[in-house]
Amino acid sequence: GVGPMTIACLLANTLTACCRTNGLPEPDGLTA
Repeated sequence: GVGPMTIACLLANTLTACCRTNGLPEPDGLTA
């Protein structure tokens, strides 16, 4: 199954990708 940590990692990766796409600094503490 998919656990909470898996979902958290996916969300963190998505947020980081959005920041990179928009030329924003990557948020700290969300690297998976």
